[in-house]
Amino acid sequence: MLHYLKHAPTGIVLENEYGNAYTNTSLYALFSGKPVLLGWPLHLLTWRGDVPDVWALNTQIQAFYAGTLPDSLDWLLANQVRYVVWSGAENGKDPQVFDRLQQQIGSRYLWKPFYAAGDYRVGLWLRLP
Repeated sequence: MLHYLKHAPTGIVLENEYGNAYTNTSLYALFSGKPVLLGWPLHLLTWRGDVPDVWALNTQIQAFYAGTLPDSLDWLLANQVRYVVWSGAENGKDPQVFDRLQQQIGSRYLWKPFYAAGDYRVGLWLRLP
């Protein structure tokens, strides 16, 4: 998946927020040389002071990956997200979230699997032209 992203056209990568700092958040974007929608929120707080929009975006990302963000497709498009990462860390929580997201965004984002075993999936959603 990393190799694919590294050679894919430039575009914003969405990755789940696993914590506010010192986590694997933005791992795929950083190692593929792509911009990430949001990195570590606490680092922005440290260097820029309180940025309320960052915390709102962080909450929206968490809601997206929980499958509870209203209008997920419109939100992705408004934020110009080109790649949505679904890593191993997203598996094992609510097994129906993947299917909900596929229903919500599948009209404009193509699922590209890199690994699958039953309900365990790893891959990317790619924004269609």
